[in-house]
Amino acid sequence: MNHGNFTWADLSTFDLKRSDQFYSELMGWRLADAAGYNICYAGRAEAAGIYVMPEFFQKINMPSFWMSYILVDDVEQAIATANQMGGKVELGPEPFGSNNEGRIALIRDPLGAGFTVYEGPDLKGRDLRGNHGRMGWNELIISDITAVQPFYEALFGWNISRVSGSNRFEVKDQTGQLVSHIEQVPNEIKGDLEFWVIYFAVSDLDQAAQIVTRHGGTITSDDASSGTRQLMIADPQGAALILIEGRSGGQSWPTWGSGNFKWRSILGLLLVFCAVFFDWGWVWPILFLLWIIPDLFSGVTFFLEPVYRHENPILFWLIAATWISLSIYPLLELMSTV
Repeated sequence: MNHGNFTWADLSTFDLKRSDQFYSELMGWRLADAAGYNICYAGRAEAAGIYVMPEFFQKINMPSFWMSYILVDDVEQAIATANQMGGKVELGPEPFGSNNEGRIALIRDPLGAGFTVYEGPDLKGRDLRGNHGRMGWNELIISDITAVQPFYEALFGWNISRVSGSNRFEVKDQTGQLVSHIEQVPNEIKGDLEFWVIYFAVSDLDQAAQIVTRHGGTITSDDASSGTRQLMIADPQGAALILIEGRSGGQSWPTWGSGNFKWRSILGLLLVFCAVFFDWGWVWPILFLLWIIPDLFSGVTFFLEPVYRHENPILFWLIAATWISLSIYPLLELMSTV
């Protein structure tokens, strides 16, 4: 990815457990803790980060929020340019990543919209193909384009141009690739805040709406005026994001236990009871297979703790091979006795 492209997003939250429950249902994410910074996986792909907001920011009533990360060639130069062009550097530069291989700085533009610049290996958080659970787009909602256009063009080398006959602007990087949009919206409509908003793709917006309300979130707008239906929501702790309809991409809604009625788990328990009381030996290998098959597709298994194929391939395949062996061996024994 190039300088000025969007590469990552993360959520600053008050209650990590509640956020985990909400987004695991909504996006199908699984979380992996990396020294207090939780990586959200959509299948094998790293989709976003979630971390607990520092106590100081909680004391000053900082709201929970999603943050966009933009790739830069040099974070020090980005900080200098931001200061020169009327922005404000809130944090950084600071190391970022499990091995501190990157550096970040949190910056606000001249009107106060916040974002993070990132220097380091491409984090690949953005997925323009629209796969379920992935960040698909980023847009700036602003009251006055003239107040921020010189700032962003100097900082990222963007080319910002008005879409004919509208208050919408295209943002292209130095190679001419469309990377974002800016929407100029009066404060009477959007409120006093200027902000970057993140779009996440889901495979079914109607089902997403049900999950949002069922798990304590709110739907703030359901709009299709642009030609593409967009669902703006706030999670249970108030962090705002927009959902758009994408595709399953092999990682659609959590099919193993989603919803309130866990019929698969109930059926599995009934089979276990029958296997014990009626000595149905054929049940055990089937249960072992049903245990491991979804993990082979998702790239994540669980043995006392989550094990991700992407992070620990040898351990993942050892666990998978163990469950498969425990399935095949009893079946062979049963067949030999028939």
